[in-house]
Amino acid sequence: MLSSTTRFILTNIFTPSYRILGRIEVGSSGLIGLLNDPNTSSIEVTQVSLARLHEPRAITEKAPLVRLVKKGILVVGVSRENEVGPTLMARAGYGSIDRHPVRAISGTFEMKGLVEWSGRFDLSPILVEGGDFFPMFDVVLRAIEFPELNMKSPAVLLNRRKLDILLKGAELREE
Repeated sequence: MLSSTTRFILTNIFTPSYRILGRIEVGSSGLIGLLNDPNTSSIEVTQVSLARLHEPRAITEKAPLVRLVKKGILVVGVSRENEVGPTLMARAGYGSIDRHPVRAISGTFEMKGLVEWSGRFDLSPILVEGGDFFPMFDVVLRAIEFPELNMKSPAVLLNRRKLDILLKGAELREE
């Protein structure tokens, strides 16, 4: 039986080769707490549909349960911002939180979106502070080699260990 602080959220997970649609059980710390938990190296996804990145609309397999290694995950998209969980890092001396446009690039995806930050905006701490995953909001994601694969999401968790480039204020070119 699920505790009252546990719920399932629908997710859209991307690895370097697959798109995984399914449900993840999260607690009060939300998805960010689960993915950044240093005591676990994998997550369970239920009611799973798998598709290869080069054929994003062709479901290759369905499974009731899949385990994913967290370090292999590039991006996890959710359908509502609050499903990410508590995202603000306490930063002494600053009160207001602003959203700043960024562009994130990995070997597989280009993304544009917004990151939350208090005080003077600086990309360096985003790449090194906190756990492996950090949130981006109002995200547009596009696969570099497969432009037909794209996604819009109100929020994603991005694996900072998989990023190649993070730019301030940059936009994706429309082609």
